[in-house]
Amino acid sequence: MTAQLRGPILFAGAPYSGMTPMIVTAAEVVERGAEVWFAGTEKYRPEFDARTAGRGGQFISLGAGESPAEPSSWDEATYHSFTQRSKWRSARAFVSHNLDVDLQVEWYRKLDAEVQRIKPALLVVDCLAQYAIDVAITRGIPFVINACLMPSFVLQPLLPRGYPWPYSGLPLRMTWRQRVANSVFKARMKTVMFRPGVFGKAVKYAKYARQLGIDPKAMKPSARIDAAELILLHTVFGLEYPFDVPDKVIAVGSITPPLPEEPNEQELRGWLDTHDSVVYLAFGTIIRLTPEGVGAFIEAARRLPEHAVLWKLPKEQWEQRPAGTEIPPNLRVEHWVPSQFDVLAHPSVKVFFTHAGSNGMHECLNFGKPMLCRPGWIDCHDIAHRIVDAGMGLTLDEPYSIDTDDIVAKLTRVLTEPSFRERAEYWTRKQQEAGGVRRAADLIIERAG
Repeated sequence: MTAQLRGPILFAGAPYSGMTPMIVTAAEVVERGAEVWFAGTEKYRPEFDARTAGRGGQFISLGAGESPAEPSSWDEATYHSFTQRSKWRSARAFVSHNLDVDLQVEWYRKLDAEVQRIKPALLVVDCLAQYAIDVAITRGIPFVINACLMPSFVLQPLLPRGYPWPYSGLPLRMTWRQRVANSVFKARMKTVMFRPGVFGKAVKYAKYARQLGIDPKAMKPSARIDAAELILLHTVFGLEYPFDVPDKVIAVGSITPPLPEEPNEQELRGWLDTHDSVVYLAFGTIIRLTPEGVGAFIEAARRLPEHAVLWKLPKEQWEQRPAGTEIPPNLRVEHWVPSQFDVLAHPSVKVFFTHAGSNGMHECLNFGKPMLCRPGWIDCHDIAHRIVDAGMGLTLDEPYSIDTDDIVAKLTRVLTEPSFRERAEYWTRKQQEAGGVRRAADLIIERAG
């Protein structure tokens, strides 16, 4: 049982963000005996219920969550606007498309009503859940920021001059041309709210904020940093490029559920057991490969016959592979895996071939596995630079097209050169030292006491 708390703890998720780390944290706090509520859209109810089954966690529905930021809702034109070569245009398109004022207002009203009913001692809010930060600041409720993104993405007002600006896709060590590009990108991003397609939405939200009585302090860019009791980062210092942060910013490492997640799953685990070296290939739920791209990855697997390849790929993309393509015997395609944690934890898995998403990177680093990156969009290019600079992986030379020769060459290096595994294992030790979900739960309960 946990110590006496001042009241319930209410978690508030971002309805279009990966919520597994936050749900795992909430389940750990439930395990300590705290009264826990979790606000999210209906898509997250099954996972929350499963992880807190029989232990008292209570779910607050924010509705169906038909957000424009939900990847399944994007048509091809929208998807390509987010994944184009121009980092500035893709970032601008993402902000313009995903700023849904009506949904933010709806979620604000629902959470505000629940806050007045439940009277929580503490809010734990996802870093992208602006509606929840607005409620916390307006109602004067202490809150903790829960951040799965890299620190620089969350703490932008603290970044020093010359720092590679989030979403620019630039490394720490820049050429003269890259430094100029970084300055231009930063200036453009600081004016994005005044761009066509965005400014009108910003004005509309400001109007609603006045009607709802949202504290004007919540509208400031630095509000989440200034007002938060604590900012929990799901990473470790050193992976991110360095900059000064206040004491309230604490890195707890990756949030991992108890493993195995699926102890009764035998078929896939049995297949992994029969191979000494497996490359696990997964590009998340956003990336859409062309038929030619699918064919290139199949050919890459064919050229690595001494290694097995496990590929998690949506069914509709797999079915679009070039007609007549022969599938090599070392390739296994799954449209869904019961637990990515269980796959990455398996000793036969030697490399994770990834789109360089933040959650996937940190999941992988729980298990000392090096990575090959094909960065997919927006923040993935930034994260790929962190992976390379930390010595735990490589990235493809040309992520916008798929070069089979480059894939095979880079995979061969990561599989055979010990330095990549050694550096990945180093970062795994650093993550373990950070404390993970147990430390996160300790800090949250401490703030609610």
